[in-house]
Amino acid sequence: GFELDALTLPVRDGQLSPFSLSFRLRPDVLAEGANLLTVETGEQSLLHLGIDDDGLLSVGLGGGEASVVTYEPVVEPDLTSVLTVSVLPIEELTTVQIYVDGVTVLAEALEWDLSEFLLPEASSSTDDGWMYLPGTTLLAGDSGFQGILDEFGVYFRDDSDRPSADTEIFLSAMEQVYGEKLVYAEGFEAEELPDAIDVVGPV
Repeated sequence: GFELDALTLPVRDGQLSPFSLSFRLRPDVLAEGANLLTVETGEQSLLHLGIDDDGLLSVGLGGGEASVVTYEPVVEPDLTSVLTVSVLPIEELTTVQIYVDGVTVLAEALEWDLSEFLLPEASSSTDDGWMYLPGTTLLAGDSGFQGILDEFGVYFRDDSDRPSADTEIFLSAMEQVYGEKLVYAEGFEAEELPDAIDVVGPV
C-alpha cells in the first residue's frame, strides 16, 4: 500500500468542500473487505472506500455514520477501469456519485454533515478559509486492493479556482476513447444544466 501523512480531502471553514477522487486501476484478484482508500483524522475514519469479492464498491463517511454500496460491480479482475467518486456536501445532506469510465453507476444523497464530525485542530489555514488538517491517507494497504493502481487524483477546484467536484468526468472519458474523432460529449455531473443544452419542461 501507499500511505500519505496528510488529510487529502478539502476542508474549508470547517466544512467539507465538494471533491472528486479518481483512480485508474486493474485488480489482479478481488477479496472481501479490501481497502481501496481510507482517510483518517487521528483515530477517526473520515472516508473509507472498499471493494468486496464481487467487485462492489462501498463508500463510508464519518466512520460509517453514513454509507452506500453500488448495486453492481465497478471493477473486474484483469480489466483496467477509471473509477471516480464524487462527494458533494449540501447543507445536512451529502451526495455521493460514482462513475466507471465516465458512466454514472450510482448517485445517492446521504444524511451526513461534516459539522457533526469532530475534526482535529488545523495546523494552518489560508486567507480564503482552506484548512490544513493533520491526518493520514492510506491507499490499499496490507489487507487492501490487490492489483495495479497507477493513477490517483483529488479534484476540488475548477478552472476559475472555485470549490467544485469534477464536472467533466464523462467528457474526459470520451476524449480518452475517441481522441480527435470526438465531436461532442456532455455529462451531467454538475448541479445545473450547461448553457448549451435546451430542454422542454421542468428538469
